[in-house]
Amino acid sequence: DIFETMASQTPVQRDVIIAIDFGTTYSGFGYVFLNASQNHIYVFQKWGRGQGMGYGKTPTALLLTEKGEFHKFGHAAVETYGKQAMSKKDCKKLLYFDKFKLLLHSKKDLNERTEVKARNGKKWLALDVFAKCLEYLKKTATDVVNERHLRSEKDNPNTEVMYKPEQIQWVITIPAIWRISAKEFMRKAAYKAGIASPEDPDQLILALEPEAASYYCRKLPFDMFKGQKGKELVKDTLDMEKVPYMVVDNGGGTLDITVHEVNADDGHIMEKHCPSGGTFGGIHVDQEFEQLMIKAFGDDFIRRFQEQFPNDWQVIMNRFEEQKRAEEEVDNDEISIALPLNFIKSCHHDIEEDDDAINERIRRSCPENVSVSSDYLNITMGMLGNLHRPIVTKIAEKMKSLLAKQSLQDVKTIFLVGGFSEAQFLRREISRCFPDKRILIPPDPQLAIIRGAVEFAQEPSLLRARVMGKTYGLNTCIVFDPEKHPLEKRLVSREKVYCRDIFKTLAKKGERIDIDEKRTYNFFPINPDSTALSFKFYSTDEDEADFISDPGVVSENVEILIPSPNTAKGCDRELRVEVKFGGTETNVQVIDVESGNIKMVCLQLVSTSLIHSRFY
Repeated sequence: DIFETMASQTPVQRDVIIAIDFGTTYSGFGYVFLNASQNHIYVFQKWGRGQGMGYGKTPTALLLTEKGEFHKFGHAAVETYGKQAMSKKDCKKLLYFDKFKLLLHSKKDLNERTEVKARNGKKWLALDVFAKCLEYLKKTATDVVNERHLRSEKDNPNTEVMYKPEQIQWVITIPAIWRISAKEFMRKAAYKAGIASPEDPDQLILALEPEAASYYCRKLPFDMFKGQKGKELVKDTLDMEKVPYMVVDNGGGTLDITVHEVNADDGHIMEKHCPSGGTFGGIHVDQEFEQLMIKAFGDDFIRRFQEQFPNDWQVIMNRFEEQKRAEEEVDNDEISIALPLNFIKSCHHDIEEDDDAINERIRRSCPENVSVSSDYLNITMGMLGNLHRPIVTKIAEKMKSLLAKQSLQDVKTIFLVGGFSEAQFLRREISRCFPDKRILIPPDPQLAIIRGAVEFAQEPSLLRARVMGKTYGLNTCIVFDPEKHPLEKRLVSREKVYCRDIFKTLAKKGERIDIDEKRTYNFFPINPDSTALSFKFYSTDEDEADFISDPGVVSENVEILIPSPNTAKGCDRELRVEVKFGGTETNVQVIDVESGNIKMVCLQLVSTSLIHSRFY
């Protein structure tokens, strides 16, 4: 053999599934006992108990000590950071992180050394921040599962008192629009948090958020959706109609849209169109609110307050987050946000002495829409709608552009899931823009992904094929042809002449690829003494490319490293790379062509400038 083969592993029996929805703004988890008498999905609904609350999700907020040690997560982190009793000095020392998940969507050169900035301006390793969050969620979920297990031993008579780590099947939800490097980063963060390991990678499933939500929504009867009637299951109707349906995941940070269709022959689900979306999340409403505060109270005042009282500003933003979800059925003309004492004092000191004078100042820039009374900030529902309008319009326009495609003309049903789908202004706009569509909003749309992720882990192969959003290829070399190849690509090695930087296409944009389909590439090393070989992944929005230096070709910032310690055959070592693009992650294995031995290969984030041996 030209490389050491991996020892075969016996599949491990999992007894419980725990799914973590790690969101931009909020996170939570759910679970199911696989050996229980009933396949009941539990969603943890007690977040915020320490603050006298009970929610199905908690803020994705992390508080570390000055030395980077774990301090608080979720509601506790927000509260601790925002407490008035905390001195300004201590607040500057603590490292507070929130909304950092967006980094994984925007960072093109993401790697293990990537840093994220805390609220006080100090930078910290992003991998460590993600891992500490996941570690806390893992511990909380494991404790909750074991506690319920102890209370219901009659459903699990033959199991141990406590679940062993290897008995748990983990699921982490991720946006469908993420790049390969972002998915790999999340897996590495999970490993660092003690969720699965490179030795048992199958213990962790990365589930795409809109896909997971569709698993849950399809199984519900119509009368469980907002404004719908009928006891028949949505799944049965979709199977009968035999037309595509759209899943729109409106999260705090990103918009994630997928379109599925049902295979009439076997009932399997297939992607009809590649995932699309972008950073069109609910946090844009928060940004509009901040601009409203600047307009009402003045830029200098707000900036100065943010700098002097960052914890109090966080309190205002958190209270707005709660109030902006006002239900449309409630008879109210405005929302009221309790203002911290320091804000009131600063207003009286820097602007005017009493509320009437402050309101007179506000009315000059925000007539009739914003006011202050009895330590409350009052915002009319009309103004709240204005704060939503820019991002809501963008979401509707994105959906319109997709539904205008010829292949999606027959979409009848749209599922709205994710926390931002609770916003009445978003629901109204989508209903207005698509009157001919069946708009289905499940109960607790922010929890649909958690519930669906648990179901996805039990039947991941129900979704059989996915559509490529880009053309993917590897960087390789071929024999130099002076008739076709530019001179600057010429590479001489061991008296042989090659052309470098070749884009070897493995999957083309728009292709629908089955989850078990393999794309292969056979190669030989150029250097006979090479003990390790590497391929880097590249992509383009075009249908094809010749070189990795072509316009529009970008690095996916991941590579596969192939150990080949036995160099006895030198350059005659023939290896075959097999890549599966149809799953939620890109999976790779390498085969020694002569012996037939197979080795699974892990993707690596590109974080060094080390040059590995070339191949052709």
